[in-house]
Amino acid sequence: MANNKKCVVASFDVGIKNLAFCVLEYDSTADCGSQFPIQAWRCVDVTDKSGIGERICEGHKKNGDKCINGARIMTDEDAAFCGVHNPDKKRYIPKESTKVKSLSYETLGNAFMDELDSHSDLWNKVDHIIIEQQFNKNRRMIFLSAMIFSYFIALQRDPNCKITRVKFASSRNKLKVYGECGGPEITERPRKGAKDHRKWLAPKHCEWLARNDKELSYFRRYPRKKDDLADSFLQGADYLFHECRAVKRTKQKKRAPKRPKKKKRKPRKKNYK
Repeated sequence: MANNKKCVVASFDVGIKNLAFCVLEYDSTADCGSQFPIQAWRCVDVTDKSGIGERICEGHKKNGDKCINGARIMTDEDAAFCGVHNPDKKRYIPKESTKVKSLSYETLGNAFMDELDSHSDLWNKVDHIIIEQQFNKNRRMIFLSAMIFSYFIALQRDPNCKITRVKFASSRNKLKVYGECGGPEITERPRKGAKDHRKWLAPKHCEWLARNDKELSYFRRYPRKKDDLADSFLQGADYLFHECRAVKRTKQKKRAPKRPKKKKRKPRKKNYK
């Protein structure tokens, strides 16, 4: 039987220029497309103190279409433009470019703490924290995921904190919730590589699962950040789908391939004269 307990989850997709998080819950009584109501959905650049990173260009292309490039310049009148559509190149505040490799672990750690502190009102509503598990080779991402983990572990020490669980989640399951919720099969494969195909597939799954949610407008506003935003949503949705409905995913045992039997050599016949 399904367990209909209410649980609010904050799901993190770790990154420096693109730190994505999604605060969502599961509603089993809602129609398909509204089962995972989103309370907050953001993708931020922790090195950007001016706030330009979350804005897009307000200019237009030659054919009249709106420019979808990220803003790199802010004018005195608080208007944001990319480098191509800046109307007045003399009056602008350029975006400070920060090389991630040049930043120390201490600087990154403080930047992450400041960013998490700025959303403290959201963490008061959250029950579980889910953080994407990082690969062993990427030491910087492992450090940052550990920083997020430690931040929420410290919050748990407060008796007024609602958070009851902080854990890492494997990224291999985030594309499975789409099929388990009855999503139509996608046979199209425009990208050949497995990793590129997953990056293309995640936003498609996300748009279908959250197609009736108001926060989807934020998702569509930043086309270059779609894969990071989608990863944070799908990771949280997969966790909620199995945690709140008490549906355990069956693990298939990997069987070792059978070794071919060695042929017995026949003894040579000795010819005696």
